[in-house]
Amino acid sequence: MQDKAKFVQMIGQALYECATRTEVVKAEYVQDGYEEFAVITFTDDSQMNICITADSCLAIMGDICKALW
Repeated sequence: MQDKAKFVQMIGQALYECATRTEVVKAEYVQDGYEEFAVITFTDDSQMNICITADSCLAIMGDICKALW
């Protein structure tokens, strides 16, 4: 089983440290019932919820990239 929470957190950290144009502060994994989300927080405190239900880690990375660009 993949550790989605850690993977999402690591993506958020990488975006924060290396991709300043995204203005990402952090990314968190949130589960709401059967739904899974990557919650991206930006420098202006706004947030984006990205549905990652049933995604593999590679698919999570793709969904986050699509949402940000």
